[in-house]
Amino acid sequence: MKENLNLIKSTILFLLLIFASGQILAQNRMITGTVIGEDGLGIPGATIAEKGTENGTISDMNGKYSIRVASKTQTLVFSFIGMETKEVDIANRNIIDVTMTSTIVGMDEVIVVGYGVQTKESMLSAIDQVSGDELESLRAPNVSSALSGMSPGLISVTSSGQPGEDGASLYIRGRSSVNNDEALVVVDGVEQLSDFSYMDPNEISSISILKDAAATAVYGVKGANGVIIITTKRGSISKPKLSFNSTFTFKQPTSPVEMANSYETLSLYNIASKNDGQFDQLISDEALQHYKDQDMPYLYPDVDWYDVLTKSFSTAQKHNFSARGGTAKVKYFLSLGYTHEGDAFKEVDLDLGYKSKNTFDVLSYRTNLDFDLSPSTTFKTDFAGRMQTKNEASSLSFTSDFYDYPSWASPVYYPGELLEEYPDDNPVHPDSSTDRWAYNNLIQNSNNPYTILHGSGLDTRRRNVLTANFELTQQLDFISKGLSVSGRYNFSLNYLFLQEINYTPRDFYLWEDGTWENVDGEDAQQGNASIGTEKNTYKQNQSYYNLSLNYKRSFGAHNISALWLWSRKKKETQSDFPLFKEDRVGRFTYNYNKRYFIEASGAQNGTDKFAPGKKFGFFPAVSIGWSLGNETFVRNALPFVNKLKVRASYGQSGSESGSSAMMYLSTFDYISSGDEANYRMKFGDDFNDSGDLLTHSILGNENATWETATKKNIGVDFTLFKNHIVGNVDFYNEERDGIFVSPQDIPSYLGTTAKIQKVNRGETKKHGYEIELKYIKQVNNDFNYSITAAYGFSENRRGDMAEGIYAEDYLKDQGKPLNTNKILMTNGLYQNIDEVLNSVIPTFGGNWMPGDIMYVDYNADGEIDEVKDKIFYGDPKTASTIFSLTLRANYKKWHIQAFISGQDDVSASATGFYFPFYQERASQVRPEHFNYWSPDNADASWPITHYTSTAYKNSTTSNTYTLLDASFIRLKNVELSYDLQSNNRILPFNCTLFVSAYNLFTITDMKYGDPEGGNVGNYPILKRYNLGLKVNF
Repeated sequence: MKENLNLIKSTILFLLLIFASGQILAQNRMITGTVIGEDGLGIPGATIAEKGTENGTISDMNGKYSIRVASKTQTLVFSFIGMETKEVDIANRNIIDVTMTSTIVGMDEVIVVGYGVQTKESMLSAIDQVSGDELESLRAPNVSSALSGMSPGLISVTSSGQPGEDGASLYIRGRSSVNNDEALVVVDGVEQLSDFSYMDPNEISSISILKDAAATAVYGVKGANGVIIITTKRGSISKPKLSFNSTFTFKQPTSPVEMANSYETLSLYNIASKNDGQFDQLISDEALQHYKDQDMPYLYPDVDWYDVLTKSFSTAQKHNFSARGGTAKVKYFLSLGYTHEGDAFKEVDLDLGYKSKNTFDVLSYRTNLDFDLSPSTTFKTDFAGRMQTKNEASSLSFTSDFYDYPSWASPVYYPGELLEEYPDDNPVHPDSSTDRWAYNNLIQNSNNPYTILHGSGLDTRRRNVLTANFELTQQLDFISKGLSVSGRYNFSLNYLFLQEINYTPRDFYLWEDGTWENVDGEDAQQGNASIGTEKNTYKQNQSYYNLSLNYKRSFGAHNISALWLWSRKKKETQSDFPLFKEDRVGRFTYNYNKRYFIEASGAQNGTDKFAPGKKFGFFPAVSIGWSLGNETFVRNALPFVNKLKVRASYGQSGSESGSSAMMYLSTFDYISSGDEANYRMKFGDDFNDSGDLLTHSILGNENATWETATKKNIGVDFTLFKNHIVGNVDFYNEERDGIFVSPQDIPSYLGTTAKIQKVNRGETKKHGYEIELKYIKQVNNDFNYSITAAYGFSENRRGDMAEGIYAEDYLKDQGKPLNTNKILMTNGLYQNIDEVLNSVIPTFGGNWMPGDIMYVDYNADGEIDEVKDKIFYGDPKTASTIFSLTLRANYKKWHIQAFISGQDDVSASATGFYFPFYQERASQVRPEHFNYWSPDNADASWPITHYTSTAYKNSTTSNTYTLLDASFIRLKNVELSYDLQSNNRILPFNCTLFVSAYNLFTITDMKYGDPEGGNVGNYPILKRYNLGLKVNF
């Protein structure tokens, strides 16, 4: 089957190439040039056509174009949405540069909105749009990561750099709910089953970020968290245009791990042991000297695990081939892409039957076809998919195995030739021709990181994602001009397969007396790797269909549009009962003379999760706007204002997050064993016979319904000083109620021990503002530049959360920000024994002494424990403030851009490895740990060191010391590119060469991990250095 598909794909691409070559050879004159706007910047996507023919092309991301025309051709036609169409005489010129004029000055951009498009001038919603070319130019590892910082209202959280796990979680205008509050992602009108992060960015035309109720109300219960709409590229009327992109990448961790050597670690360990009175655990001076001198490295090892396991750099590559064009009857866009993300960890072939690696490969394909069946009928078919393959070591835990394992605990492995120095007489054990896996009997972690990474097997996960989309549109002008009807059907699937290679290493330990121990038993022998059968571990299918009516018409100065849409969706996951949803959507817009605007929309949504009578919810929205820039009195009073619009919106959207299938039903279980079984009724002469006990296990919630978000937004859009300054400002407020939470205030006299379904009791609120400004300057014909700055702030609070009736207010979630740390407050370090004796000592930990953390008895009850004295403290773990700065400049054929982003008012929680010896001796030590408290170092950064697991809790129980400032400023992207052009008559082309860097430089106070997403103790976030080209034929 795969071979047939590959043959078909190859044949199609081969025929396209032949067709393109034939058409090129048929022409005999090359025209090149640049299409720019009134601001002097290149216009991407402008159409350049040979008048009177179907021959045409489109401009690239810098506005440059090339077209081969017949020698008799006299005129080229230049067109672009929102611009006046221009016809230009060719005469004897081979280079034609064109400046296009806006038909709606300053706000001519076309924005994709829910179930349609609008011009920015008529738009009344808070929506940001990012072009596919902007995404592509960032050279990010995936699409979701590329969106980081691209909108002042979009917060990106990346918690891992592991290939295939490095997608970002996206939150629009911050956190909103205690349940899942990530944005809804829609691709070409259909909700996605799989993570959109690994789409090929070369397929994407634009991404719209919908933020307020006016924008999201048409999505009803799916739009409460905001909506991200991805629109893919389509064909155009032109000769075949072929494009090839290729990028090669070198990667390095953004925050390398620095660890102390064995001698330093164990010297500090001795100090910690003395502090805890564990004198029998001290490392002898003789052993310490061996660790220092490294004269016996296999008995007294000193291993820098970061250096041993990681590469100086890893690689990645991304390639894409696309074809685009069409005629008046058929237009097409075809894309085939391949991505490979290599591992930051070293790959070693140990001849085990497999090679351990953490890699990710994606093969993407897309075919978008548009058929004009008649002058009034169009039919679209889209087929797209991805085949993803992720390899990862079976047992690797990055926190415990990579960041924790100490330098002294074990050599990397025991080489076979070591038997010459330390012989082993056991004939069952490997001989000198075979290396031995190294083990340490003295600490909790048995296998060292090298063994876990390379000797614990390999998991290969293959994910197949497929979507097929069909859409038929019929213009109904014979009924009323501007009326049309459309129908769509979509089928999507997401299947995951797992193949495991299992391998169990036989570990050895070399004792100080030179004897060997086979940890798994003296007669245990090394087995071979076993390859398991590939099995389907996850499957999900989705069917979606809709029917819509659209109406758009102008009556003099009166402009109206209307939408009505009905849809149904069926989703099947694994063997669960399918879930059904039904939506009914309406929208009406009106403007008078492009000055006064009003829009009303609403969605009625239904689901089978809720009880009859509760299945449907209605979510309306209304917005108004006034284009002051079109008023004569404003133009006269403020001549520097080119465009000025004020807008306001109010509406509701919903969410079903936190609900479950048929949650209105109660369930009952039979109990035949356990404590409850003792209450079964007895039968028989000796009363030993009994039946199963029927118990009430889950109490259904017949009143379960939708979570509702009520949103308000006020905004201003403007362009100033001959369109040199473009900007917008938004202020918003949101209140949510009906959030699904588990009730904690159910009285005991309810009379049941059954689990109670979640109830619509939770409340939250948030507010914030966003500012975006862009300055554009055309210095001369050769040089132009732009500066874009964006800033967003969002603050939230929990409301009622159905908490315990008698709980103290400071212990409740109510009134506290979402996703905030709940920790113990501290008051510095004990400086002397008097402070220890005269303070409240916590109920946890070991013996308290000077240098330990001084905790605060917050409730003043005379004791400090880990529940009653914890409070919500510090900044939330999701940023409240985000900002970005984009710089672009173009000089002739040279282009440079830099993108800086950052976040503030955000914290991260340190895991246990933040302190030394948190697993007794089984922990790394870092250079900064040596700045610990002592009588001679009272102003130390770290408390006194401890060794025992009990005393260690003196420092590591969640407290303000473990709260890290995750604010940062990052040079997210910098790129330099150069354009080449060939006017070869047979095969003309445009080529852009580029070098770029991603995550190049970061300013932060966070010492461990990466601050973007609070990446502490996970696979490291990576810098990326890119080299590539883009060729258009």
